[in-house]
Amino acid sequence: RDSTDLLHTIALRHGAQRARFGWTEEALRRELEILREEIAAALRRHYEAGAPPEVSAVLDRILSPVDAASLRGLRSTAAASG
Repeated sequence: RDSTDLLHTIALRHGAQRARFGWTEEALRRELEILREEIAAALRRHYEAGAPPEVSAVLDRILSPVDAASLRGLRSTAAASG
């Protein structure tokens, strides 16, 4: 539970920081997409025959709420400063 709360807090702050830098929602989404691509590439390097399908499902289950929290952080900071 503590790690989930910590991950959520970091994601919110990440989005807020990007808003302060003037990033758009589209730019943040692209950054999150690149992060997923890099994690997938690292998994492919680790698993020579390709990562098992369940690894991808677990990764998505972890990153989907992180992406959402980061976007919430960006939106709320942009709205407060806009």
